[in-house]
Parts: sequence; C-alpha cells; structure tokens
Amino acid sequence: MKRLLFLLIILVSVQSRAQGPSEDPCVRELLSEYVKLTNDNMHALWVFHAQLEAFNLDLNAFHEASPNEQGSVQLTYKHENILRQAAYYPSGMNPEVRFRYIVGKENCIPELFREPLNKHISQIREILLEVTGLSEQLDRYARNGEYRTDPEQKRAYDWLLRCYVLYHDVSVIKDALYYELNKLYRETEDPDPDNVFARSTRSLMAVIVPARAILKSLKADNARMVRSNIGRLEAAVSRAQSELNSNFEGLVVTDPNNDPRNYYSYVAGIAEDLRIVSQDYLNLADFPEKYKKHGKAYYYYNYKHLQLYDRFGEGMIERYNMLVDAADIPLLKMVEEPVLFKVVMPDKQRQDEAAPQTAGLTPEPEPVVVPKDTVVNVAVTPEPAPLAAPTLENAAPINFVFLLDVSSSMEGKEKLPLLKSSFKYLITQMRPQDRVAIVTYSGKARVALPSTSSIEKNRIIAAIDGLRSEGQTDALEGTVLAYRIAQKSFIAEGNNRIIMASDGYFRIPEALPRLISERVSQQDIRLSVFYFGQPEERAMERLERLADFGKGNFRYISEENATAMLLEEANAVKMGD
Repeated sequence: MKRLLFLLIILVSVQSRAQGPSEDPCVRELLSEYVKLTNDNMHALWVFHAQLEAFNLDLNAFHEASPNEQGSVQLTYKHENILRQAAYYPSGMNPEVRFRYIVGKENCIPELFREPLNKHISQIREILLEVTGLSEQLDRYARNGEYRTDPEQKRAYDWLLRCYVLYHDVSVIKDALYYELNKLYRETEDPDPDNVFARSTRSLMAVIVPARAILKSLKADNARMVRSNIGRLEAAVSRAQSELNSNFEGLVVTDPNNDPRNYYSYVAGIAEDLRIVSQDYLNLADFPEKYKKHGKAYYYYNYKHLQLYDRFGEGMIERYNMLVDAADIPLLKMVEEPVLFKVVMPDKQRQDEAAPQTAGLTPEPEPVVVPKDTVVNVAVTPEPAPLAAPTLENAAPINFVFLLDVSSSMEGKEKLPLLKSSFKYLITQMRPQDRVAIVTYSGKARVALPSTSSIEKNRIIAAIDGLRSEGQTDALEGTVLAYRIAQKSFIAEGNNRIIMASDGYFRIPEALPRLISERVSQQDIRLSVFYFGQPEERAMERLERLADFGKGNFRYISEENATAMLLEEANAVKMGD
C-alpha cells in the first residue's frame, strides 16, 4: 500500500511538471484581458486623433486668416465619449467596463506583478480620461465661439500641445506594460515548444519584431534605421512563408472558415505589404500636401504603416491575435502601436486686406517655426511674434542630478554635443531656487559638479562645457553616487529627479534595477532616462525599463525635441502638487 501511494505521488508530480508552472485559468484570462484593454485604448486614441488633427488644421486656417476673413469662418469640433461607447469595440465591452473587470479580479495576479501591471494600465486609463476631457473642452471652445475672443487662440493650442505630450507618454507606458505581461506569461506558462501553434507564432513573431522596429524608426523619422529594418523584415517574411506547411504539420481543421493557416498567411502577406510601403517611404519624395508640415514620416506612419499593423486597418496584429485565440495551448497576444500625434503650429497671422501696403519698407519677418515637438505652457504675445517655448513659471523647485554617460560611444554630434547644448539651455531657464549637480560615469564615476544653485549659471555651464567623451561606462557606481547627491540636496515638495543620459551602449548589471527600485521607494527621487543617438530597439527597451524602475520618464532625444523634453521634465512637478 505504501509503495502504491509513493508511485501515485511521483506520477502526480511528473504530470504537474508536464502541465507547466501554472494551471490557473484566471491568470491566463487576465493576461488576455490586459492586452484587449490596451488595444481598445490604442483604438480610442486613433479615433480622438482624427478629430484633433482635423481641428488643428482648421484652427491654423482661422489663425492665419485676415480679420475680414475670420468673420466668415466657423470652427467645428464634435466630441464623442469614446471610452463609454461599446459600439467602437469588437467585444461590445468599452474600456471603462473592461478596466473595472480587470481591477475586480486583480487578486488572480501574483503579487510581484500586480502593482506594476495595475500601475501601467491605470496610467494609460488616466491618459485616455485626460484626452477625453481635453476633447470636451475643444468641443465647447468651438461650439461657443470662444476662439474669437481667445487672443491668438492660445488656450486651444495649449490643449492640443498637451494632447501631444499624452500621446507621446502612452507609447512608453504601453511598452512597459507589455514587458510586465510578457514576464508574467513566461513565469506562469510553459507551452509545448513543438506544438503547431507555438511553432507558427514563433515564425510570425520573427516577422512582427522588425515590422514594429520599422514603426519606431518612422516615429523617429530615421530613414537609415527604416532601411536597415526593411532587410530584416524581408528575410523574416520569406522564412515565414516557406515554413507555413511545416509549422502546421499534423493540424486537423474541422471548420475551413476558421483555419488558423489563413491567419498565418494573412500576417505574412500583410507584412510584405508593409515592407513595400516602407520602401515607398524611402523612395517617393511626394506625399499629400495636407501633411507637408507634419512631415513624410508622420504621414507614412499613421496612414500607411498603422493601417497594415493595427486593428482599425485589419492589420497584422489583429490576425496574429486571432491565431492565438484559435490555439490549443496558452499563448500571449500582441499589443498594437499608438497613433502618432503632432501639433502643427500656425504661420504668423496675415495682415488685414484693407491694411496699407508696406512693400519696399521694412522687410517682412520670416514665418516663425516652432520646434515640432514643443510641449506645454505655450505663451503668446499680442503681436505677430512667435509662440514662445514652455517656461518654469509654475514648476516646483528643482533638484536635478544629471547622470551623464560620457563614454567614447557618445562622441557623435547627435549625442554628447546635443546633450551639452540642450542641458545648457535648461540652465538658462532655471530660477534661483533650482539646483543642479552633474555626475559622469565614464570609467570611474565622478562628481563633475556638486549640487549648485542655478544662481551660479556660469559655473554650471562651464562644467557642462568641460565634459569629454572617453573610456568605458560604469552605470552602477554612477547611479549610487547620483542618488547620494540627490538625497543630500533633497527639496521637500520639490521636483527631485536624476536624469540619466546615454546612448545605451553599456552593460546593465543585475543590481542596477534593484538599486533604483529601492531608492525610489525610500525617498521620492525619480529617475528619468534620456536616450541619445540613432534609435535602436534593444537599447531603447533596456533604458525604458530603467526609467520604469525609477518611476520616471523615458525620452528619445533628437535635435528637434531636446529642449522641449528637458522643460517637460522640469515641469513634471507643479507647485502645490
């Protein structure tokens, strides 16, 4: 009898291991629900985007019209509370209902993953709610004719610029959320790698990764990276098409209308279409006049590539997720990419047609070009002067520690030189109550500047000018040093923040994420990460994770957005928050 019981225990143990680390259907269901909710939110952002983009262009036309012409212009904006309308979503469940459903079952999720998952999905929800509120304000603004009494239409441009920031932030948060979902999936599921669905999704994942990399390269308007990823995508599509029969070998299909091979073929085929439009982006110089100020990359990303990638265009991610639904093993669905939103600022206002002509006298000034990524708090003068950049007028006192990678890989002009010029600009905007320190982590970490009042602007700028790229990178020692300085100069109710700037070419030791998590929980000192250089998906993902551990922001920095992103960090905490 004892021998029989012993054999039974061994048999149960072996069977348990064969089934994988988790048999909890609640976890499996919530993994799918998190992805569905994320994709529903991406879809809602697309619907709002269409309204915001059209209003932006109409607002510019009104702003640029002469006073005589403005009298006959009627701006319109139709707000819809998309978050509460089930008709927009395939399942008939709107995002608000699905969010409450997930939160109600959060105890299914292991405690280690519960906090980051709910934090990220709540952040996305808050962004959608704020976009909804801004959409309502624009509706009232247009309906009540407030644009006629709003000098230079400042309030409307402020709201649009705030939407730009929110659309940018949701992209970063969405990636952090999916990272946690993927980690939880690997922790709780162990599907048979030889299963036909496991094989087929692996082949398609090799296609989706370079397709997504093309999208990220387009967002950065980086033609070189688009070209590089086209080659990766072409090879992956060719391989996936050749593997179709072997991947599904032995599969018996009872319903020809629901054949998983159709989903597989669709993804591979539409990925080839995406490769073609990517080549068009590189080769074709012309695109619709309506989007000339947005730029060619913006047009192709939103109206060519996303149509082939996201749900609203019946894209590759939708069909991949259908394949996952058809699988007889637990697999993780994919998330969609958010639409890109940019605010096109107006040219200077034209003079009244009845005004006297002044040709030949004082030359007319050139139209002012506001940086395309300029963000909140735009100030406007009554004259036809440019819309001004954000200020620190309402920001909480600042305690920044610049944690700077000055290793030899940072030599390029889009790296250390851009870092220095943008950081120096921020220093010129700082107030007497603001403080700055600089820690470098090339070779041995060192303090290039102790915490210094911005009153001593010349001293701070001299320290920035003295930075040189050389040696290897020791991020762990530099981060420890940066936190030590930030703690010593901590400002109660201030914006206490470490800004790590790097191109990502360094090893992240295992202790670094743990160190960042511990320090941010002990004292409210956030860590944001600024990525300099050409966008490389793997490096960007690693740095995004550090920003997530530090409860800060991840920013891709280019020449066009560098000062705006720094000012956004400086305004991250407002007085009275």
